[in-house]
Amino acid sequence: MQETTGLASDAFAQAYALWQEAAQRTLDELGRAALASEDEDGIAIAVLHTRLGTRAEEGLPGSPPLLRGATASGQLATNGWEIRQLHGLPDPAANAEALAEDLSNGVRGIWLRLDLSGGDRLPRGTVVDGLAELRAALAPLDPTRHRLALDAAPWPRRLAALVLAWRRSVPALPSLSLGLDPVGSAAVGDIPAVADGLAELAELLPMLLGELPEARLLVASGLPWYESGATAAQELALTIATAIALLRSAEAHGLDPSAVAERLEFRLAADPDIFATAGKCRVVRRLWANVADAAGLRARPSLHAVTGRRTLSTLDPWTNLLRLVTATLGAVLGGADAVTTLPFDDPLGAPGRLSRRLARNTQHILALESRLQQPIDPLGGSFFLAQFADGLAAKAWSLVQRIEREGGIAAALESGLVQDTIAEAAAQRARRIATRRDILVGVSSFVDLDAPMPAATTPPPPHRRCRGPDVAAETVPVADLVRALCEGARFAPFEAHEPVLAVLPPQRLAAPFERLRACAEAWRQRHGDLPSLLLLCFGQPSAFLAPAAMARNLFEPGGFRVREQRVGNVAEAATAVRTHASALVAVCGLLDATDEERLPQALRSAGARWLCRIGASPVSGYDARPTETVDAPALLAHLWTLFGEKPA
Repeated sequence: MQETTGLASDAFAQAYALWQEAAQRTLDELGRAALASEDEDGIAIAVLHTRLGTRAEEGLPGSPPLLRGATASGQLATNGWEIRQLHGLPDPAANAEALAEDLSNGVRGIWLRLDLSGGDRLPRGTVVDGLAELRAALAPLDPTRHRLALDAAPWPRRLAALVLAWRRSVPALPSLSLGLDPVGSAAVGDIPAVADGLAELAELLPMLLGELPEARLLVASGLPWYESGATAAQELALTIATAIALLRSAEAHGLDPSAVAERLEFRLAADPDIFATAGKCRVVRRLWANVADAAGLRARPSLHAVTGRRTLSTLDPWTNLLRLVTATLGAVLGGADAVTTLPFDDPLGAPGRLSRRLARNTQHILALESRLQQPIDPLGGSFFLAQFADGLAAKAWSLVQRIEREGGIAAALESGLVQDTIAEAAAQRARRIATRRDILVGVSSFVDLDAPMPAATTPPPPHRRCRGPDVAAETVPVADLVRALCEGARFAPFEAHEPVLAVLPPQRLAAPFERLRACAEAWRQRHGDLPSLLLLCFGQPSAFLAPAAMARNLFEPGGFRVREQRVGNVAEAATAVRTHASALVAVCGLLDATDEERLPQALRSAGARWLCRIGASPVSGYDARPTETVDAPALLAHLWTLFGEKPA
């Protein structure tokens, strides 16, 4: 049998080699280069994957290395993954209405962002100053049917006390996740330093472990890293390093790391790269299994996937719907236990009723019409995903080891290692987008300058009740704070402290183009229309269709309306410039040598202030000869200066 298997393997290897030769013969040089490429982590991506390149066994669901799921039954016992939708309207009553609509339409989990600042600053979530507002915000929640995740990152002490007070005032609590993450909170500036957050967490955990025996108390979140520009491997490594720091701190303060590990949830970003998202979901379980085995832990990881904000845009926001569908699909295929699909208008501010409905229905369609709630690990057996996961795990684990050599995630943040690593990756990605090696559909290419915008939604302001006795949450014991909240006390205004670390700023990939288009929209408001660029097309369509498409995808993302006109000679081109009174002119197509030489001067005499040539030309006289990889935002910003504008 072994000999037969070996012969079969040899035969397949020979067949694979023959396929490679045949493919290379039918491709040009560019096509042959595409047979193998790398992603932004440097992971090799072949165009065809087979069993020859697979190193690790996938195993079975619930069995090491947990690639195929943390439990043997997958999500069959819960009838699919948890649809966990994000809420956080400032007014508790308005938030309860939005929450009720989701819960009455098939949503099983709520992720509630709270503002516990106790002051009158701009709210960053549902404003809750005491127990009464929390009850009002969560009034529609049925503790026997629904799950609740909370997010109050800058105020872990206030959140812990509030939840404990709530527990003492109701018959039962829903299944809870408190989302405490001092590492991620420090990285984005919500708390001053990691050490301060871990010390406060160590004070809170004994009481929380005792009084909330079923709750997921901690989260190791990849969102702070992802949203600031991390690659997939970096997000995974920093998430695992965060989890290690949480357990190490708990043990240092005399807590049982096994008990703490059982209360830990992982949270990762999902984006339109379906296989990268699915791979991250698989690999985080695999990496955590490595850590758990080394530490003698038996905890099974729970995974919450959230569609990332980084890829969403204010430009043609309806296109965000497509990004969110593919991101959600990747999370589901990767086996996430809970999935949050953000509303498509999230970058514009408070989501509207339509966008919340589409967000939850995205998941319903995947579960009920695509039937993805039925199979366990539908991507199991994929050679591509298995090999990609191998490479992703190796890259991520290498960075985990580097962080540990640095002294852990806190030390790596203090030294700037984390910030520098992410900044380099973000800068490289920005260069790829600027030069259109990476495309943002509807943003950097294929734009609609007249796309309708969804109706703007302004959230109602929070209703400030008459203040009861204020309690300074940061200066009293937690037990006393819980007792005061139960008696009707309210949080005193929170005094924020300056962060100690270099803060990781959130990024959106579309931001450079959004600044250009904001400039364009301001121009449209003042002048009635956008400035135009006249594109002169010479020769037959076969000669100018491709460069004309390139010109549209270069100039329209900056807010310049491209007006194409087919012309036959220099005189017709000059007439077109005078007729359209065009300051910006681009030329594409084929001209004879004489016309090519005369054209630039003729166009300038007709009124063109800026000339560019799309495609090869032997003559001088043009201001630019942009190629496919020109730095588009830089070129477009320069064009706006010709109109006296400077994009912010």
